[in-house]
Amino acid sequence: METHNYLFTYRSLACGLIAAFLFAMLSPIARAEERLPLKFDHQVQTCASAESVWADFQLALVDSSQAQIWPSDLSKVEGEAKLGAKIYVTYGNGWFAPTYSYELIEYGGQAFRYEAREDHPFIGGARVSVESLPDGSGSILKWDGLYLIKESDARGRNYFNSFRRDFFEQLDQNLKTFEKTNCDIYSSAENITDLLTSLVSPVLRGLSER
Repeated sequence: METHNYLFTYRSLACGLIAAFLFAMLSPIARAEERLPLKFDHQVQTCASAESVWADFQLALVDSSQAQIWPSDLSKVEGEAKLGAKIYVTYGNGWFAPTYSYELIEYGGQAFRYEAREDHPFIGGARVSVESLPDGSGSILKWDGLYLIKESDARGRNYFNSFRRDFFEQLDQNLKTFEKTNCDIYSSAENITDLLTSLVSPVLRGLSER
């Protein structure tokens, strides 16, 4: 009788361990199936060179407050600009400003790819690249990615969609400001304006003296 009880106990324990093992193996799959994809793809063309835009993004990865293009009013970045580095992004301002971390899983060749770490509510990441235009007139900034978010997290989806819209709108505006000091076309326009002013001013002075 005792032997039977021991065998029953061992069988129960073995079944419990197997069930726990299967749950641990299958639960990540179940969690992945409960998540919905959030894709985004943003491209913007600029007269600034790929080298100057890339240099500004390198600054942003270390300290976004020192960069011109990054929308620092919406999020702040601290980290290192190198492969495998961790970067920390604080979203928003005020009393509620959560910070999440990412890892740079690709870096170099004027491009980087980041992936959300365990503390982030989303799964996934994005790739940012800067490419020179074939005609040499500037460059194109590409930012595309994919996140997986829990199906039940409607608030998270709404926040992400709102933040994404505001972030890229502000980024495009900052890029326009960046162009004024980093594009040859603006320098040429200023030179032409100065030339016209130097030619017209003496004529205007002469007319006023008559």
